[in-house]
Amino acid sequence: VMSTYPQICSYSLESRLKPLVRWLSDVGMDGSQVARVVARLPKWPTLETGLKPKVQMLRDRGFSDIGIARTINRMPSLLAYSSERWEDRVTVLDAKGLLAEKTLGTFMVLTDTKFAEAVTSKAELLPRGREQKPQELQEETEAFLISSGLSKAEVRKVSSHWSTCFSPDVDGKVKAVFRWLAELGLTKLQINKVVVAFPAMLSCSLTDQLQPAVQWLSEIGMDSSQVAKAVTTFPDLIGLSLEDQLKPCVRWLSEIGMDDSQVTKVMSTYPQ
Repeated sequence: VMSTYPQICSYSLESRLKPLVRWLSDVGMDGSQVARVVARLPKWPTLETGLKPKVQMLRDRGFSDIGIARTINRMPSLLAYSSERWEDRVTVLDAKGLLAEKTLGTFMVLTDTKFAEAVTSKAELLPRGREQKPQELQEETEAFLISSGLSKAEVRKVSSHWSTCFSPDVDGKVKAVFRWLAELGLTKLQINKVVVAFPAMLSCSLTDQLQPAVQWLSEIGMDSSQVAKAVTTFPDLIGLSLEDQLKPCVRWLSEIGMDDSQVTKVMSTYPQ
């Protein structure tokens, strides 16, 4: 945490850090979960205006504290999205009957266009019930992941993130993501590491989310090796919103006096 986000040293221990850890514990997280969440996302929004209102939205819609803890632990970067994005998407998902613990992260990382398409297509399926994805399709995808070098335990971890909002289409989706990561310069071992660390990547649109994020990283001055390193170090990076998270972060780095080369170095070395 200290190496990836040294600014944490400037935070008040009594007024910010301790209250944050206590709050995460109160939500229902144990010590190991709190440690994991803080390590994955050390640059937290403020507690009173950034975190508590988002969690309250879920409580108001029937989420238990245990369910909220699992949701945050599964994808800590969820809480880094803007309050406006949270309110809009949680409201829409709740109205459509699609708000669920396992699906929230996948819906949140989608672009506005893909989010609207996903909500429409899934809402149309609701009268027939939320059926599980076809078993044969899941088995085919899991077989591909194993053939790619993932262990059975890793495959179970990845597949636990699949839900009714994502059909694990091995030929139309999964293989395309694997090929694209290879084109970025990642080794087979690195690709597997990325997929296990950020399973939601398999539900992100290549053309609307992943490729634009990488293109933007190139535009701010990162070369191909730096992009590959950043993606491997922190896969969630390319699942973040360009407008709500990545661009404001770079603007902030510039505002505190960093030149383009320093910004590029920070983004490639400490993407968290």
